[in-house]
Amino acid sequence: MARADEADMPDPLWPGLWEQEYSDDADLNPWCRYAINNSDGEALAVWRALAWELTAGRSRFAVPAYYRDEAAQLRGMNREAVQLVRWEYEVDVEQPDWLTADIGFVPARACVPLRPMLDPWQREHAGFAGLFNVTSFRHLTDLALAVAGDATMEITLFALHDPGRATVLASTLNQAHRPDLTEILQPGDIFVDLAVVHDLGAGAASYLTIKTPEPTDEVDHLAEHFSEAFRRYTNQASRIRTFNEFHNALDHLLAPPPQHRHHLTTTRSTAHCHTRTAACPCVVAALHSFPLPAHRHQGVARALVADPHGDHARLRRPPGVGRVLPAGHRTRIASQV
Repeated sequence: MARADEADMPDPLWPGLWEQEYSDDADLNPWCRYAINNSDGEALAVWRALAWELTAGRSRFAVPAYYRDEAAQLRGMNREAVQLVRWEYEVDVEQPDWLTADIGFVPARACVPLRPMLDPWQREHAGFAGLFNVTSFRHLTDLALAVAGDATMEITLFALHDPGRATVLASTLNQAHRPDLTEILQPGDIFVDLAVVHDLGAGAASYLTIKTPEPTDEVDHLAEHFSEAFRRYTNQASRIRTFNEFHNALDHLLAPPPQHRHHLTTTRSTAHCHTRTAACPCVVAALHSFPLPAHRHQGVARALVADPHGDHARLRRPPGVGRVLPAGHRTRIASQV
């Protein structure tokens, strides 16, 4: 896994995210297209790209924490068509290290409005999360947009080598007793959890957690690729002039390695789930412009960098561009028990 606290996570790199007006065209708006703006920068998109490429060649299913109906709306689905599940995974971003942050499966719950009054369907299904079939990186970005309205967010991704086991995944997440990943993951499957702190002071750190039933070197290979891609992007960001140039640069930043075949193989299998896969020392480095030394401490890879925008104040999203947090807002993960 990778841990990134406030010092690790750089602010947006392209100055235009502060200085230029965002288009109403969703294809030209960086928030709609990549879930990137003047608050949530390019680094978080790199995490999603790494998760997407790591799980290539598998059937992907995701649980966006709390904002089930918002995710359905962005996917163009009726809420009644969503696969409902009783359990969701939690990594608590307020914990100082991954050993205590990795909570595991907890009872699901969904965001329901206080006003107007709940309708009967909302009342009956407030204790369910949604399990979504994710067939494109665009879909994964939509889920990120759905959960981005809070100070923290979490998306759990299950990548199954055998697509026929989708019903087994759904039934396991719906069983009466608390599931365990060993009940879900089989050789060739991959579990990824992205638990992210959006706002300064909202939590201790963001966590990218990867678990597999067998060892794999693919995390190292992909993290090295995205680390180098981010280094190139950092060097060119100040020269980007327009949103069209920005989108072209982002498409290159988030692209997979040329040799990646979207079908991953493993070399060994075991009967037990690796509940802590060794983190690649470049996973966090993919957020920065330099590689990390090859060291591992309790599976945590960390890097400390200077603020690349030290002369700029940390800005929140302008109205209509990103989230607006009401006064007295509390994070969902912090309040969950």
